[in-house]
Amino acid sequence: MNRLFYGVGASVLSLGGYLWWQSQIQPAPYDEMFAVQEHPESQLTRRFIPLSGAVNFRDIGGYTAQDGRRVAWGRVYRSNDLSALTDADVVALTDLHIRTICDLRSPAETLRFPNRVPEGVNVRHIPIFTRDPLSISLLFLRHRLDPIFKWHYRAMIIDEGAAALGAVLKLAADPAHLPLVVHCTSGKDRTGVVTALLLHICGVPRATIVADYMLTNRTIEDFLATYRATMHRYPIARLLKIEQLYPILSARAELIEHALDHITATYGSLDAYLRGPVGLTEAELDAIRANVLV
Repeated sequence: MNRLFYGVGASVLSLGGYLWWQSQIQPAPYDEMFAVQEHPESQLTRRFIPLSGAVNFRDIGGYTAQDGRRVAWGRVYRSNDLSALTDADVVALTDLHIRTICDLRSPAETLRFPNRVPEGVNVRHIPIFTRDPLSISLLFLRHRLDPIFKWHYRAMIIDEGAAALGAVLKLAADPAHLPLVVHCTSGKDRTGVVTALLLHICGVPRATIVADYMLTNRTIEDFLATYRATMHRYPIARLLKIEQLYPILSARAELIEHALDHITATYGSLDAYLRGPVGLTEAELDAIRANVLV
């Protein structure tokens, strides 16, 4: 019995020491994590739709494609979750004539934070993944959040989520679903990959795609304020310093560049990935361009 007692005690002390060490890990510099890349087509006042309950709600229109056409305004929007929309926000979405809202979150996320949406809008739930791969990592692997999060992009979103990405992109091939809103929790990772692929299909240059991805960094202070106000709801959050989460809160260029490079290295090209694992036909790719470009 004494051996068992001392063994358990030693394990507890060891775990406590490890967690203390984890708590001392220094975060990457704020300015490095949350940089914004200026782009002449950002048009921020038109791009960000002012919603009190969804600060990352953006129109992806206005970008010039390589063939000279432009992504149409008011066809496709990207956003963080819509669970905190106010009555005025719901009216604003109604005024945008949204037909379809595509929710990329896991079933657990949608149950915890159900969306508020205008009456009559078609809601499609297409989870990119169905489990949270980061919860334990946040507590025990804070020194490795950057490589773990890049793995999350590669494995959970791009490799395992290919069929779901295809189902989302196919919505843009059907004009009955437009205007379309695509969103996840922060509007950054799952939504960021969907948007990057959609803009690529439309022929938008990679530099523009990266700049659009990084616009989420403009909303980081709102996200940090919300996190600080709600972290008491989650026992695990009390053991974390918010600064240590910068690698997973950031929309730095490195993340989306890494994701796109992974697609090219693994599948040959973005186009091969779209026609292969994602499952888009030539007719669907043409229809997306016809519906989204002007």
